[in-house]
Amino acid sequence: MRKFKADKYKRLFEDWNDPIMKNHEKAEKKIIQRIAKSLNKTFIDLGAGYGRILSFVSPIVKNVISIEINPDMYDELETRSRDYSNTKTILGDVTNLSKIIEKENIHRPVLLLLQNTLGTIEGDWKKLLKEMKKVVKKYQGEVLLSLYRQQALENWGIMTYWHGVEMNDKPDMKKTDLKNGFFVSKTGYTSKW
Repeated sequence: MRKFKADKYKRLFEDWNDPIMKNHEKAEKKIIQRIAKSLNKTFIDLGAGYGRILSFVSPIVKNVISIEINPDMYDELETRSRDYSNTKTILGDVTNLSKIIEKENIHRPVLLLLQNTLGTIEGDWKKLLKEMKKVVKKYQGEVLLSLYRQQALENWGIMTYWHGVEMNDKPDMKKTDLKNGFFVSKTGYTSKW
């Protein structure tokens, strides 16, 4: 398990005034606002972290289910969710999504996987995609993936990992494969772009 800490993550990334990161967040919000009939839908935030998007999403949807595997990030997520009566937090592994939500009250779900690379998923990202497909099919849902592109790793991505070095450790440029969009840190943190 990655040793992400909510306070560090917030300080390093949410409070970071990087123009690319801020534009990416604005684009995510615009896309979310365009989802038709969101007040009749359950938004499921996969890998919700500490709840970065919660204050934006909760007021515009029927209900939110936020799933996070990291206990430290989950603690902050749970704290933030108390401000919204339509939210539920679950400490769990999103690669077991269909099992996690089988007893939940789901309304035409919108699965959110935001500000991410598939390689940052704890566990098998291919399994997660299969689980997402199963849930979307069963509940007639939608998916919103907000992923960073492989081409961005070489310039912006490496700079971003250096920015977060206190959580990820230094980039291991011998193991990082910029051409194929694969990042590895000295501690073995990986990300597939």
